[in-house]
Amino acid sequence: MNDIELIGHLPTVFISSTCYDLKQIRTALKDYIEVQLGFDAMLSEYDSFPLDTSIGTVENCIRAVRARADIFVLVVGRRYGSITDDGRSVTNLEYISARAKGIPIYTFVEKELLSILPIWKANPTADFSSTVDTSKLFEFVDALCGKENIWVYSFEYAHDIIHTLKKQIGYLLYDSLKIWQQVRSQRLSAKIMHLEGDALKIALEKPTGWEYLLFGKVMENCFNKAEDLKKDLLYGIFFGHVKVLEDKYEIINWITTKNSELLLVTGSLAALFHKAIPLAMGEPGKPGDADYIIYVAERLGSIYEEIIKWGLGFKSISVPEEWQSVLNSLEQLWKSPISDLDKYCEKYRQAMNVLIIVPEESDESLTLDLSLTLSEPDFTVFNQELNKIRQKYSLI
Repeated sequence: MNDIELIGHLPTVFISSTCYDLKQIRTALKDYIEVQLGFDAMLSEYDSFPLDTSIGTVENCIRAVRARADIFVLVVGRRYGSITDDGRSVTNLEYISARAKGIPIYTFVEKELLSILPIWKANPTADFSSTVDTSKLFEFVDALCGKENIWVYSFEYAHDIIHTLKKQIGYLLYDSLKIWQQVRSQRLSAKIMHLEGDALKIALEKPTGWEYLLFGKVMENCFNKAEDLKKDLLYGIFFGHVKVLEDKYEIINWITTKNSELLLVTGSLAALFHKAIPLAMGEPGKPGDADYIIYVAERLGSIYEEIIKWGLGFKSISVPEEWQSVLNSLEQLWKSPISDLDKYCEKYRQAMNVLIIVPEESDESLTLDLSLTLSEPDFTVFNQELNKIRQKYSLI
């Protein structure tokens, strides 16, 4: 491997909150980050905030998080802020972008707001307008404390946040130094160097069962990247040119090709699970091959994405009305393998949660069922609809 090229730059801390009600706190945090830490602080109300004049305010904020933020500090007060077209506040969207990027997030919620949260949960239809600007703020905080699995700190004053950040950034620096030492001491391949977040940490630290943890994390990341495509398929969203098919033989050929494509793509799963994965994980008692594991997990992600694209392909075709039921019945076949893969990913995640809590020094054997079960595609409706057309045009 070539020597790692180090390009020095100051870490950028993005401060996300409503501006006017938390102005004093934002100013104090900016001073702490820039003066005491020597980092770059990014706050939208200052002229140092990078702007693209061709896009709007919300887009600029999200773009700044994605392009510049290394650390994300979320401060939640009594205001949810202006609500965007998709029903979320700008702060909420900034937080979602930071989560997607995988950077460290430190979340602070006003102490009194946290104390009122249980009261709101017990009676969510009550009037809390004297406390918050909208009940959406309670929903946001409840999600942070619950399903988002984010560690939330309470605060009353700016120095509460600064006191916590001092310690947490110290811990972050220590973890970063450990990883830096590992990177410098190991000969890492290009595949490993392109990993991010937890996947890179697993590849470097190699904890107990690291092969399975690495495979699961890379697979999960690949599936998550295809989430927007899957939403397009679910909601029938398509961008592109539509091809009109009118000749019956041309339509039959297109249907036959699509059918073969799906069988080939799903058939690749068998090769991955029966041949590639066992080789990548290594023989019992021997370490696996990290590059091979990454390759297999990424190929599984590619198959997942290709099945989704296969379903989207039906949106690009226009056929006479009498053929539409045939296409509709064939199009539905994407749901079965995608559902099976989603269930597999969830089963794998649960199995890895079990593996993580097993002490490294434990001699206890652990059996994990990580097999993939694929349902047989049901062509019954498709064949029925196709036979109707064949009989009509004497194509049997």
